[in-house]
Amino acid sequence: MMKLHLTPLGIVEEKDSRYAIKLFSKEPEEAGEIFYKLLKGDRETVSEYLSGYKGLKVVTTSIHLYNALRKLGVKVKYSKDKGIDTPSLLVRTNVTDSIEDARALLNRVMTSFTTIKLKEEMMNKDLLIIHTINTYDEYTETINLFYERLREWYGVYFPELSDIVTKLDSYTNLVYNFLYRENYTVEELIKYGYSEDKARKIASAAEASIGGLLSREDLEAIKMHAEELRGLLVKREKLENYLKELLESEAPNISALIGHKLAARLIAKAGGLRKLASYPASTIQLLGAEKSLFIALRRGGKPPKHGLIFQHPFINQSPRVIRGKVARLLASKIAIAARVDAFGGDFIGDKLYEEVRKRVEELRKEAPKIAEKKKKMRKKIFKKRRRRR
Repeated sequence: MMKLHLTPLGIVEEKDSRYAIKLFSKEPEEAGEIFYKLLKGDRETVSEYLSGYKGLKVVTTSIHLYNALRKLGVKVKYSKDKGIDTPSLLVRTNVTDSIEDARALLNRVMTSFTTIKLKEEMMNKDLLIIHTINTYDEYTETINLFYERLREWYGVYFPELSDIVTKLDSYTNLVYNFLYRENYTVEELIKYGYSEDKARKIASAAEASIGGLLSREDLEAIKMHAEELRGLLVKREKLENYLKELLESEAPNISALIGHKLAARLIAKAGGLRKLASYPASTIQLLGAEKSLFIALRRGGKPPKHGLIFQHPFINQSPRVIRGKVARLLASKIAIAARVDAFGGDFIGDKLYEEVRKRVEELRKEAPKIAEKKKKMRKKIFKKRRRRR
């Protein structure tokens, strides 16, 4: 039986106390690159360096070699006995003449390995997704602050407008484009896209407003703030379009299942798509609710039923009594979608979405019965406690 040891320079073969090495390359930089690809599980590299062991019975001291050989169908056993250290193996296989030379050579190979790994990690689209969704959320926070300031500021002049027009972008555009109360006429508002009824409400409110009389300079300062807010809204929209394209390219299944923004938030919270794909459904279900979970565990209260995924309409628009069931269902489908996106496979996002949608509809119909059943159970528990007292 042949024993295999993995080193950064190549695969050492041990048989009958004899050692031979299958070098990745004589150049340390190239050897580092091949070593990285082998650890990563690159198909071409694995096939090139390990397919020769098919049909042989081997034992290996490397878990990476063990996993790769098993995938190739090689009969392999894993040994926890590491045996001889790597520098000594390089001396025994005549790669170097001394332990010192071996260590210097290994240092060069691992420097190359680390450089390639860092470059690939920096090129990872996961980082772009994480930075984009974080920037989008920061834009949203800033926009909300600016909007509140605009409502309060312009409310000094025209306080009634905020009660009639509640949408952030609509309010901001009206302030910027009309500004003066006398500009809010029915004709101009209809031209701007408002219905006649809404236009009349706004025009009447402007005419009978109890707001203060501000100077031109005061109103121009408010308009400048509204202009800044409009710019932020445009930038956020462009950022959202970019995020959508990024998610459709990198995580199409999750994006189709739960939407690009929630998908990006889950990826960011997990620390990457592959990390998200490695999580069980139960962990995905509670991502973002870690504090609540720890508090519940420490104090003995009820643990949370959902974390970030509560943002999805399937959960937050369902009756409270079935939200836990819907959260488990959605989390299990997200886990499947994440694994397909991370490790390759056909597009199944639309299919997963339909499966969840149909099941959620069924659960919503069953919600009254489930609520009644829980109510009866609580009554029984309450009666038992009273009897014990």
